[in-house]
Amino acid sequence: MSARVLIIEDDPRDFELLRGAFEETEYEVEWATTGEDGLTFVRHNPIDGAVVDLTLKNAHYGGMSFVTKCRQEGRHFPVVIVTNMTIEAARVRYGSIFDHADDYVEKELGTDWLWKVRDKLRNKITPRWMFVSPPYRLDRVNELLYIDHASYVDIEQPVSLGRPGSSGAPGFRVLECLMGRSGAFVSKADLHRLTREDADPEEFDAKAENRIEKLMSTLRDKIDRSKMINPIETQGNRYRWRLPDRAVPELRKRGGSLRVGGCQLEMETKSLIILRKRTRVVDLEPVECRILAYLMGCAGVVRSRARIHEGVYGNNDMTPLRELDRHIWSLKRKTDGPDDEPVRHIEGTGCFYFSATEEADGRTVSES
Repeated sequence: MSARVLIIEDDPRDFELLRGAFEETEYEVEWATTGEDGLTFVRHNPIDGAVVDLTLKNAHYGGMSFVTKCRQEGRHFPVVIVTNMTIEAARVRYGSIFDHADDYVEKELGTDWLWKVRDKLRNKITPRWMFVSPPYRLDRVNELLYIDHASYVDIEQPVSLGRPGSSGAPGFRVLECLMGRSGAFVSKADLHRLTREDADPEEFDAKAENRIEKLMSTLRDKIDRSKMINPIETQGNRYRWRLPDRAVPELRKRGGSLRVGGCQLEMETKSLIILRKRTRVVDLEPVECRILAYLMGCAGVVRSRARIHEGVYGNNDMTPLRELDRHIWSLKRKTDGPDDEPVRHIEGTGCFYFSATEEADGRTVSES
């Protein structure tokens, strides 16, 4: 379940160096020596990111052609370009298409450039083995649940759910099932069959039901000790994973504005009004306003950069992800305050979500 990285490099020595850097952190590495082979691979296999040599000697087209073709086909996995050229020279040679990649590293003497490539790509990858539902992140490899309690206290505590064969493993399998089907109900009988390999699919008696109820009670105590989040909902003999209340506030539309919790986005004036002990008004650029409107429209739901790109620019737009990154981080810097953080970033991934800011003293923004 490790992340899969495609390396497109025609120099076997450089490939071996890059492979060693990624495999050191347990990445699964694939290799292609031409842009054509790389494109064929990604058309038939999922990948989490790519490292592409800018100038491929044995290819009909170079690394930038591979990146451009992937973007045209709607493939928005992160790409780091490596090159013997200086970044300035590459920009002069390739122009605006150079921005279709997410980052760039110049090959240098020694090995420092290898770690730069690995770290730059790792920071942009959204792991396929991670289920994210604020404030929870489920690590499906190590069977750990990370709880980001930034809204309550400034800590992050991993909860061990047990490795296969341990007493905690059933709890992990239940959580993986519920988070993987977020919003959909799963019956007690299905959870019984999921957690007992020897379970008879035709039998689900009172003893089995009691076992599942005890398991769910233990699981709830582990992942929601404060009893403030209530991520697992019960309805009759079914359970479902739901996003936390504080992360899924009501969205109210008033003419040219969007209202979520204590935040109101004014579309016409391109400003965000944040109600706290002291009201803040943040002026936004047009693209920042569109990004924020998209995130507020799906408040509490984690969105990857590719999904945000699609929601803001549309399916066929060729605006590079690098340009989107610039606007997202500018938006985040503008809106972050001393005691609130409306736009949140999932550390170590390329994912963002809008978290509602509570209104102070019951104040409201005047109707537009």
